[in-house]
Formats: sequence, C-alpha cells, structure tokens
Amino acid sequence: AKASKPLRLLIPVGGAGAQRKFVTKFVEELAEEIKSGHVQLLLNAGDHGHMKEAFKQTFGKMGLKAGDWDTVDNIKGVHDFADRCRGGAEPRKGITLFAFDDYFPAVATTD
Repeated sequence: AKASKPLRLLIPVGGAGAQRKFVTKFVEELAEEIKSGHVQLLLNAGDHGHMKEAFKQTFGKMGLKAGDWDTVDNIKGVHDFADRCRGGAEPRKGITLFAFDDYFPAVATTD
C-alpha cells in the first residue's frame, strides 16, 4: 500500500493585516489535524512582524510551545528548506513559519 502524505498548505499573508483574523482562526481550527500529522502548514509572514506575532499567539492558543514549530528567518534557511524538500524530505514539524526582519528574504521566499 502506498503511504499517504499529509495535506500541505502554503499560506502567504500580506502586510496590511486584513487577513489576520481569518488566517489565524483558520490555523487555529486546523490544530487537531496538524497535531495528528494529517496537515502540514507552511506559513509565510514575510517581513510583517505583526503577522509573525499573531501566528505565534495562535500557536499558543493551540497548545503549542516554542519548539513545536519550525521558524525560517533567513535566506540560508529558505535555501536549506527548499533543498530538503526537493530531496524528498518532509518538513520537520507540522508548522513551518517563514518570518523575516528584512525585505529581500521575505520576497525571495514568495518567489
């Protein structure tokens, strides 16, 4: 039998924050699916610190603690993540948060 893989969702968010309530509620509603390994989230907060913090608060509401999700915060991390996935590896955690202090890696990650 073929092993099934989790549903992988990529969710990029804009900087104005208009999507914040919808996206964080959506993420929170997926808590059990993420914890059970049925869903993997790739969340791209870009260089929007308020979205990074909103996601982290949501993770807390889901009962997650620091270390229960991966954070990619630099361009080397983006390249390493992409290389692992192209090599057939799955993301290490049920949630990978892409969040950057600088504009360039935020835009490069979306590309």
